[in-house]
Amino acid sequence: MRLKILAPLRHRNFRLLFIGQAISMIGNQLYFVALPFQILALHGSPLQLGTGFAIFATAQLVTILFGGALVDRLPRRRVILTMDLLSTVVVAMVAVLGFTHRLEIPYLYILSAFFGATFSFYTPALSAIMPELIPPDVLVPGNALRGLSGQSARVIGPLIGGLVVSTAGPPWAFAIDAVTFAFSFVVFFFASWEQTHQTSSDAVLSTVPTLAQRAGDFSGIRNAIYDPFSLVGRMASQWAHSIDGALGSAATPLGLVWQLLAIGTWSSLAWLDQIETETLVLTGACDCLVPPSNGRLLAARIPNSRYRELAGVGHDLFHPSSASAAATEITAFLE
Repeated sequence: MRLKILAPLRHRNFRLLFIGQAISMIGNQLYFVALPFQILALHGSPLQLGTGFAIFATAQLVTILFGGALVDRLPRRRVILTMDLLSTVVVAMVAVLGFTHRLEIPYLYILSAFFGATFSFYTPALSAIMPELIPPDVLVPGNALRGLSGQSARVIGPLIGGLVVSTAGPPWAFAIDAVTFAFSFVVFFFASWEQTHQTSSDAVLSTVPTLAQRAGDFSGIRNAIYDPFSLVGRMASQWAHSIDGALGSAATPLGLVWQLLAIGTWSSLAWLDQIETETLVLTGACDCLVPPSNGRLLAARIPNSRYRELAGVGHDLFHPSSASAAATEITAFLE
């Protein structure tokens, strides 16, 4: 009897993505091991060492606001392949500079900023492409396999990285990382691409084609409903400034600010009681990643809120199997 968790591997495109990412994630761990040793080898100070990781985190924070929104507008496969190809070239250049003894600490800072930025595009693209690769009934095992490969890479990668750095030096670790990116690119590039499964955001949009009109000037509907953590309320004119490829609106600074505020409200319980806008808090009853208790806490803190919990629904509220129920709740709230 086959293990259910292995069922997604029967689908060729997912299998190729899984193999490529499993190898690439091990390479990423080599990079994280090699970076501090390379800085120290260049006679860097502890401050410079910390600066390298701070630049990575800052670049990720700055780009994460619009990274996911742009990914929603672009073909996910193209985003993944582009990030893999660019990573191959950039890391390979760093490796060559290391081998030729021309590598300097500022170059490593640029590399850290590059990786921080690409992660903000790469990670949401990987998550968003899953429904395009496998049918809904094996989506949960597919995500579990991805999580398992990531955790395995965090165990195996540092061991290999330490061995490579101690025996051959940091440039070799960078070179191996570049090879893993190239491997991931080649494997997924040759996937026979034909989208046969509906994406989550496409499913909810097709389920409620007139939802944007019913919300007045709620032209940011795709961004608002795509994020399960968003407070979907009568902030229609505010969300109208957000990025939305399906409805044709453009990104504006105000839209990005409102996205940041939406993220901030999730952890800003102290002032949630100051929200006067009518708010819908929507959660999945079977969400293991963000438990419904978080949603109930939000609803309890927001004075004029309505809490709805979708029975039998997990983390992805707008998966094709649950998009209709989510859309019904949102439509009823907006009317």
